[in-house]
Amino acid sequence: MHNLEQINGETAFVAYRKPGWHGLGQVVEEELTAESAITKAMLDWEVELHPIYSSVMSNDGVEVVPVEDKFAVIRKHPLLGERDALGVVGTRYTPIQNRAVFNFLDALVDSGSSYETAGSIDGGKKIFITMRMPNGILVDGKDKSDMYIFATTSHDGSFSMNVSLTAVRVVCQNTWRMARRASQYKHTIRHTANSNKSIAQARDVMQFSFQYGGFLQEQADKLVNTVVHSHDVDNFLSNLFPIPSDIAGAMGKRPLEKNELKVITMLDNKKDTIKNLYHNSPGQQMLDNNAWRLFNSVTEYSDYYSTVRGSDTRRAERVVLAEGEVLKDRALDLLLQ
Repeated sequence: MHNLEQINGETAFVAYRKPGWHGLGQVVEEELTAESAITKAMLDWEVELHPIYSSVMSNDGVEVVPVEDKFAVIRKHPLLGERDALGVVGTRYTPIQNRAVFNFLDALVDSGSSYETAGSIDGGKKIFITMRMPNGILVDGKDKSDMYIFATTSHDGSFSMNVSLTAVRVVCQNTWRMARRASQYKHTIRHTANSNKSIAQARDVMQFSFQYGGFLQEQADKLVNTVVHSHDVDNFLSNLFPIPSDIAGAMGKRPLEKNELKVITMLDNKKDTIKNLYHNSPGQQMLDNNAWRLFNSVTEYSDYYSTVRGSDTRRAERVVLAEGEVLKDRALDLLLQ
């Protein structure tokens, strides 16, 4: 499920030039400004806080009872023409409006940044914006990764406004995995009365981008400069997909059960697939035999080859690994040791 908000049959999402998120929403050729992004992503709305009351029915009729210290976050969308409740919050909560997030990021535009995507998810409970930074990283002199500022906030009280720096590889988003490791490069604004941060703070986000870029470049260069031999691939895959300890302990001591054999076969199939991608995938053959190529192979496997159908297989899958992002993070940890 993409979870992008649907409004009158259209998707509340806009992207500059390249489509994203399952190909939904609008793709525009002209560079996005804050105003055009707000309009095309259908984010031109605000939220308000309203007291909450509970209707209590009894033999004496209906009694309206106020709910103390709680407020409903209410939105009236101009395209929907009706109000809807996005969440319930406490007395200290102060909304951060969509335009306030854009205004926060707008302070960076004159430094060469530009809006790339914007959208609304979970029925307006959460919104997000990405801006492309003017500087990026270059892996091995040929693998270009752009850097982005990602801003998101909730309107249901589930999380604060967050601004973080991330890197996205043009094709398969590899360095985004690295960005998740750089947790110190984040800026959090709580939904409180003093949430109206200054332009100077937005400048601070820009300032640490250079530090952050160096962090990503260092990690990428380390992968590129780590030579990988055939036996290294086998050792890496054995560590990436270890046999569960209970099965490993039983091997050689008793005949393995059918479900245990199934787990081992599944692990072997995964290792064989990634090994084949490493040696034969057209996307990897342009790279040298190094840890960067091996990481690309894991990413290609996870993104395009790991879909599993069938309840029995899915249950077995969960036994041996956490899928998707966890797999990529674990591969990165192993390769950077």
